[in-house]
Parts: sequence; C-alpha cells; structure tokens
Amino acid sequence: MSIAAIAKRRKLLDDDLIISLADSSWEILDVSGSDVSNSGLAKAAEICKSLRAVDISRCNKITYMGVSELVQHCRSLETLRCGGCRSSESKARRSLSMFKPNLSNVEGETWEELDTTEIGHGVSLALDEPFVKYIDPETWVVRGFVQNPTSAALSLNSNELPIAEKFRLAFVERDARLAPKRAKNARQHQRRAERNWMMSSDEAKAIVFASKATRSLHKS
Repeated sequence: MSIAAIAKRRKLLDDDLIISLADSSWEILDVSGSDVSNSGLAKAAEICKSLRAVDISRCNKITYMGVSELVQHCRSLETLRCGGCRSSESKARRSLSMFKPNLSNVEGETWEELDTTEIGHGVSLALDEPFVKYIDPETWVVRGFVQNPTSAALSLNSNELPIAEKFRLAFVERDARLAPKRAKNARQHQRRAERNWMMSSDEAKAIVFASKATRSLHKS
C-alpha cells in the first residue's frame, strides 16, 4: 500500500499499477486524483474484497459503472469518498441510488458549482426566525464589552473624544511626566562622559594639574 501511495503522490498511479499492487488484505484504497479508470477500479475491487473505505475523488476516468462494480465486489464498504471536480460530483450523485434507493431527490448544489451571483441571492432571508424570536435578547449580550459610538454618531454637543485624540493626549501627558527624568539622565550621562575623559586623556590630566598648580600659587 505504501508503494501505491508513493505512486499516487508522484502522479504515476494508473490501472496497470493499481492492479499489480492490489492485495486481498487491503481495507483502505486511495486512488484520488489518479488516472485509474473503471476497469482498474473493478479489478482492484475484485481482488480486495475486504475494502471498507475507498477514495475516488478527482478521478475523471471513473464513472457510475466503476462505482457499481466496487459496490458489487466489496460488501463491507462503509465509506466512499467522491467529489473535487464536476464529473466526480455528478458520479457521486448518480451513485447514491445504489446506497439509498429510496431517495426521491439525489440532485444538489455543491461548493465546486457555486457562482458568486448565486451567493448573494439569499442575503435578505431570515435564518431560523421562528426559533430566534422566542430567545431572550439577554442571551445575545456580550458581558464586559462596551460598544463605542461611531464617528457618525458623535455630535458637537458630545464630550466623547475620538480615540486618536485620546492617544495624543495620553502621549503628551506621559511625555511631560517623564521630562524631568530624561533631563536628569542626560546630566548624569554628561558627567560620566566628562569623568571618563579626564581619567583616560593625558590632555585632561595636564589641565587638571595646571589648575591645581595655579590655585596653589594664588594661595601662596
């Protein structure tokens, strides 16, 4: 089965390969997106009678006849996956009659066939209205959430500030509060730089010694 999976992944899986690899112990068969046709599926189903799950999605060469052969040989089949393309969707709808012969309507829309213009047709329809109207409105309330008024609802008489103005005022307040600390840090940095310069520069040491000598001469 691992060889079949590798072949499928590399787009090499076809009738001859799946027939040569088929084993009676298989319970799962995945030929999705491959070149396997009705004859290959029928022969594999004849060999693998214990199949419980089969994936034939996106297989354009498998039709209703192939599914019929699969169901006839594999009595333990529980899961059949179809779809992924228009032909596979049509095949799946036709195959329903074998599993559910009493269905009166096997036609149905699919995601693959949705049109953008069709999506908007039901926008104005109420969803589950008979049930929703009996639900207490308090059920829909989100606790701890306060809805802010939109900009269109703000009037000249309103004291509510726009969010951008609130951020600006908060920034100005914080900047003014931190200004003394920034000034103190700047002075400390300057003194530290001057001290390092005096300790490492010969010129600075000479200036200090000359200043001390000048003060001692004035005292004498």
